[in-house]
Amino acid sequence: MRIWLIENRSEAEVGALEAPLRQLANDPGEGHVLVGVHRSGPSLMRDLRAQPLNALVIAEAALPSEPVLSEIMELSLGILVATNAERCERFQALAHLHPLWFIPPRPTLETLRLALRGLASCLKRQEQWKSQIAGLKQRLDDRIVIERAKGILVRRLAISEDEAYKRLRISSRRQRRQIRDIAQSLLDTQSLLTPERNGCSGAMSAENGIELENGHG
Repeated sequence: MRIWLIENRSEAEVGALEAPLRQLANDPGEGHVLVGVHRSGPSLMRDLRAQPLNALVIAEAALPSEPVLSEIMELSLGILVATNAERCERFQALAHLHPLWFIPPRPTLETLRLALRGLASCLKRQEQWKSQIAGLKQRLDDRIVIERAKGILVRRLAISEDEAYKRLRISSRRQRRQIRDIAQSLLDTQSLLTPERNGCSGAMSAENGIELENGHG
């Protein structure tokens, strides 16, 4: 994982989170990279967007403001919040909507390792859910297009819905195209063959004008 740490610390102090993160980054078996360490500030979002990242580790004391935190959530990153059990309740609403995990303010190396693995699993599940939702949405959109195309065939040819679907399916097989594409082509053709009312009336007015002129001539 490519990780960015947000932790306020003095120049002379190695942060409680940075030290174990660097240890994990030095372990080739873990596959982690500590991309940067940043205080929460005006340039934070610019820096985060400039890097390919998978996760943020945030010390509660360095937690960004609410508007900035909302922007961070839109980046679809996994987030580890370093806080204690008494204070993690304030993050529960975010945890219900985003891949968010908790660690103590001074985690051991093993605690941090396990938390990052758990966060990686959360991110993987989120990607699976997004893929499933996208697939369901596509199926719904396809069904809407097909139903509209069936409606056109039913009205134009005075056939049943089953017969209309059968015709779409046969055309799909013959052309070796998806039924959805055949249905969309039919909708496109229908829109071309059905003139807009304003355009139609305008054309008729123009024709009438020409006829009147010719009549006076």
